[in-house]
Amino acid sequence: MSESRFSRYFRKETGNSFTDFVNQIRVNKACQLLTETDKYISTICYEVGFNTVANFNRRFGELRDMTPTEFRKNAKMRYLHS
Repeated sequence: MSESRFSRYFRKETGNSFTDFVNQIRVNKACQLLTETDKYISTICYEVGFNTVANFNRRFGELRDMTPTEFRKNAKMRYLHS
C-alpha cells in the first residue's frame, strides 16, 4: 500500500490523519512522564518523538489547551489535594 493510499484509508476509517494520531499518542505519553517523573520538559519532548521543543509545545497546547509546564503544575496540585 502506498503512503498516500494508507493516509486516505486511515483518515476515512478514523476521522484523523495518521500524523494527528501519532501526535496524540506522543502527547499522551508526555502527560504520563510529566506526571510521573521530574525529567526536564525538553528531555520528555525528545523521548516521545518530537524533533523540536517548539513543535512539542505547539502540539501539546493544541491537544491539552495548556503548556507542558502548566500541565505538570496542575498534576502536582491534583496529587497534593487527593
